[in-house]
Amino acid sequence: YYTFFTLYTLHFCFTASVRLVLSSLIIRQIKRGKIGFNTILIGSNQKALDLLKQMSTEFRSEGHRFVGFVHVDGNNDHLLSPSLKNLGTVSDLPDIIRDQSLEEAIIALESSQHVSIGNVMNMLEDTPVIVRIIPDMYDILSGSVKMNAIFGAPLIEISPDLMPAWQQSIKRLMDLGCYRGVR
Repeated sequence: YYTFFTLYTLHFCFTASVRLVLSSLIIRQIKRGKIGFNTILIGSNQKALDLLKQMSTEFRSEGHRFVGFVHVDGNNDHLLSPSLKNLGTVSDLPDIIRDQSLEEAIIALESSQHVSIGNVMNMLEDTPVIVRIIPDMYDILSGSVKMNAIFGAPLIEISPDLMPAWQQSIKRLMDLGCYRGVR
């Protein structure tokens, strides 16, 4: 038991110390802006401009590297043009995601543009990007939206999969086991 406990303690200390050093180095590089996630902002209104200012000054440690923005059809108030590059319209999103190697997309549309939000979500459904959206204040106050960011910008992550693949596999096994038990 003494040998086992010693080996376990040494292994734990070695693993924890290496992990602590690597995590610290990566977090430092993210805060300095050397490592970042290529992100696109969908929308060019005042809401998008406020979010960009907030994320570039207050929440730099989140690692977003904004490559540009796309505007929604019919919205020509390009308030982000002085700060970010206009990459096109929403209809160009699949090509932009591929060409720019994007990892995240943040939807910053007004609540009056719910139809546009649905169209954007449909365009992003089969892409490999993480989709985040700014919630309406009414949704937050009514409790229909759960926020998990304390220090970060108030964004909701949209996940098209209700269950990860491993949970689907376990559920399938349980379903088959229950089905055979019923027969």
